[in-house]
Amino acid sequence: MEAVVASAPGVLPEALAVTDRLAAADDDLASLARATRALAGLVSYGTSRGGDAGATEVIAALCARAFGRAVLRIAGACVGDDEAVAPAREAIRVLHEVALGGGAGARHVDRELYLRTVRPLIDDDHLHAACAGQLAGLLYLAEQLGEDEVTALIERRVSDRAAPAAAAAFVEGFLSVNALVLVKNRHVVAALDRFIQGIPADRFREVLPLLRRALAGLGATERRYLVENLLGHRQLGAQPQAVAALAARDVAALTAASTDLAAAMDDLDDLL
Repeated sequence: MEAVVASAPGVLPEALAVTDRLAAADDDLASLARATRALAGLVSYGTSRGGDAGATEVIAALCARAFGRAVLRIAGACVGDDEAVAPAREAIRVLHEVALGGGAGARHVDRELYLRTVRPLIDDDHLHAACAGQLAGLLYLAEQLGEDEVTALIERRVSDRAAPAAAAAFVEGFLSVNALVLVKNRHVVAALDRFIQGIPADRFREVLPLLRRALAGLGATERRYLVENLLGHRQLGAQPQAVAALAARDVAALTAASTDLAAAMDDLDDLL
């Protein structure tokens, strides 16, 4: 990276050779994903700055090889406890962005290899459930999974009441991608509601931390969509108590905004 950024062509061939040798022997998913992101960025940088065409082609080829090695190691890196799979979850985001993000590097990596590899993993019960949920969420947002497929997948993954912790982990991974788009889906919300209601009372304490973690990242907008769709699913939307509860939150938010605006106007008056 330093050789390219500093336009040091005398150093670049040796740097590329060493990088290629290291990448060929690297079996760590997180390391390969970081290398892929860096190389994809260099491809874009070289193209935009009119760098050496030969070097750009070599970097692009190296990016493609690192990407391919990384993709083939996703499944193996997604097995273990929460701590063990944490690097894999970050790596998945990186590889997904490189493959489907639309950057210049995407033209040089095997997008179909990525999709063929990860598509079966969302149904693989041997993987850590949070990784499977994250992959499902990413594929859904990339429009590689339809509404019906997502609904059926969630219903299957959360239907095993004997393993509610795994189901909650899948939900956490799923919502970690983009909660707003997901909680706006009434079918998804209905499946999640049925899952939570179906958790045995003696297992709820075990699952509660995972559920809190899954829902803790929801902002005010996401929570509102979630509540509205939940009320609609339970056919409570027309009940005065439910409407009043939602309206009260709106009134409180508007009151706070009005107070902030008034304070800002006072400060402006003081300045003028």
